[in-house]
Amino acid sequence: MATIHPSSIIDNSAEIDTSVEIGPFCYIGPKVKIGANTRIISHLRIEGPTTIGSGNIFYPFSNIGAAPQDLKYKGEDSELIIGNDNTIRECVTLNRGTLGGGNVTKIGNGCLLMANSHVGHDAIIGNGVILANSVAIAGHVIVQDNAIVGGLTGVTQFCIIGKHAYIGANSMIHKDVPPFTTAIGNPVVPRGINKVGLTRKGYTEEAIKELVKVFKIFFLQGLTVAEAEKEVVAKCDLSQPETAFLVDFIRTSPNGIAR
Repeated sequence: MATIHPSSIIDNSAEIDTSVEIGPFCYIGPKVKIGANTRIISHLRIEGPTTIGSGNIFYPFSNIGAAPQDLKYKGEDSELIIGNDNTIRECVTLNRGTLGGGNVTKIGNGCLLMANSHVGHDAIIGNGVILANSVAIAGHVIVQDNAIVGGLTGVTQFCIIGKHAYIGANSMIHKDVPPFTTAIGNPVVPRGINKVGLTRKGYTEEAIKELVKVFKIFFLQGLTVAEAEKEVVAKCDLSQPETAFLVDFIRTSPNGIAR
């Protein structure tokens, strides 16, 4: 049987693994599922439908699975899905999805959501993502795997932050941020390739070198996106999967690329 502090209120319909630890003054509502070895320290509210995987840790005063902050929401069932091995720090808010946005908000595996960060309705957060303190992710945003978003950054609805991107603190994101880049500012502007982060993740020197070549063509030569793409095709090694991913991300960006 799960370890539950007597001051916590658990709905009878909640599905909680026997290895879960729930500290004092928590509320676990109906339509909530919590997987193995998850630890809830104290003072946490979880509303459903919410599904939480295994090995997560929740710090106090967060609100998980609350109704979306969207005036179009009329009380229909929508969902929050949280993967495995995530750390959710103090005062984090994670909202469920909406009917118009796919009805689900998702958090991947191995993420760190620091204090006061917010993930809005229908957002998709990948694996290994770090949201620093007071990051505000609006509805319908996609943050791809291993991206890091610096503190006090705001992300406008529907934007995409590419994988392994590093966003400096106090930035404002209105357009899509290409993968593998570092970016900062209001509005955010890519400044280079995230060499340090990519090296730490085991990317080869050759892959990083090709990404730098692509970045210089797209962002430092004053070319249009179409002109830059022609240059990249002629001068860069698109057989490198990272290079091909970056070029395809820029080519298919639905919101336009931050430049």
